[in-house]
Amino acid sequence: MDHQSTRRGTRTDPGLGKKNLFSKTDKREQSCISSGDSTDIPATLTRAAEEKKKGYKKKLQDRIPKDSPSTTKTATEQAIREIPSDLLKKPVETKTVSKTDGEPSSISSVKDHQPKYSITVSHNSELNISEGDLIPSPTTHYLAQKYLGNGAYGMVIQCRNVTTGETVALKIIESLWDIDYAQVEEVILQNMKKLNSDRFNIVRLYESFFYKEHYCLVFELLDMDLQKFKRISPGQHLQLKQIRPILQQLATALDFLNSAGIIHADLKPDNIMLVDHVRQPLKVKVIDFGISFDDPEEMLGQNVQTLWYRAPEILYQDHFSGKIDVWSLGCIAAELSMGKPLFRSKDEDDLMGKIAVAQRDPRHEGNLLPHAFWPRSWMEGRFMGDHPVWVQDVQAEYCDLQCFMDLMTQMLMMSQYKRITPGRILQHPFITMSHLQGSYKNSLYLKSCKDLMDICQDQSSEDGGH
Repeated sequence: MDHQSTRRGTRTDPGLGKKNLFSKTDKREQSCISSGDSTDIPATLTRAAEEKKKGYKKKLQDRIPKDSPSTTKTATEQAIREIPSDLLKKPVETKTVSKTDGEPSSISSVKDHQPKYSITVSHNSELNISEGDLIPSPTTHYLAQKYLGNGAYGMVIQCRNVTTGETVALKIIESLWDIDYAQVEEVILQNMKKLNSDRFNIVRLYESFFYKEHYCLVFELLDMDLQKFKRISPGQHLQLKQIRPILQQLATALDFLNSAGIIHADLKPDNIMLVDHVRQPLKVKVIDFGISFDDPEEMLGQNVQTLWYRAPEILYQDHFSGKIDVWSLGCIAAELSMGKPLFRSKDEDDLMGKIAVAQRDPRHEGNLLPHAFWPRSWMEGRFMGDHPVWVQDVQAEYCDLQCFMDLMTQMLMMSQYKRITPGRILQHPFITMSHLQGSYKNSLYLKSCKDLMDICQDQSSEDGGH
């Protein structure tokens, strides 16, 4: 199929592009983040932020999710030259700080047998970090505690801020090629923070700095991503009453991004983190804004989004809006319920075929049919057996499933102009539970659903006041 033939004239989706977190122009428009709030985008950004944006857009195609599992990085010397010389700071000597809680007072006191973690950047310099090492920033020192893993473009280490005592996640950028994208993420997060993004389920960024020629970002410490949480859950999938508060929080985040004029462009289970699955069950935050942007027209024709969560308008290289994030959210919702990706595909052609099969029923033209993806055996075992004692709760859950599928169908509309908005998701009966208030108002199922929603809302209120 010729992708060019699918392009139409520019269409602007209402609510997008209202505010530009990169722009140096004063755009003081009414915020629609929530009723009763009035927040302005900062009037200006620094010259450095503008330069970061230019470098980011120039090389974004190299950073966007690839369908191939690996890519080759070349032109190392050119990449080094593209990094401003004033950004590559000289190595900072490690300083001694007061001994606290029995921890070493300096790097020299660290035992030789303690594990070392190392990363290599493209110009072949190596940074070794041991447990107990002190990493200096302009505001404090961070005590390295343990290796957490590798993120999208760097190593992540759990550290303790020796000034405040708070445990944080320190992301150390692995390659010079990725500094631009890390700096764009910093610009976006810092400016969204001025709009109280903490209240809208967005990861909190504390600061950034260079350490021995490596760019570092300091984030709040989160627990595990949705992918891992799904795997450790019974049956490797979530119950509807668990999915509801997660969807509510993610729709809140997308509604906030929509009002700020930002498209995340890589929403997937790996980029949604639980804050603490034990002490704050089902509390989630959106992470990884490294390929986010504010102008979809500049990204027209580029394959943003990870393949399995890629919207039809991206596949067909059509004009698009923040509705691509809503499509991804629909795919995530289905995956959490089913325990497997909705559109597991090997390439774009395979993905197009699977989407086409899912919406072939002529009675539902233009819509997907989510219920076709649930195994018949699961449906029959769950809702068609004998349940003499809990019949009302089983009926309530089945009613809830039908309502959930209706919401998914609206999130997975083929036409982005008919696809539900994040604000409408928050008003949908599946989120408000209005469909359960009648015949099932006294059911234990509804009570358990309300309890989980109340817990998450209380956690959000506490987090917003942080």
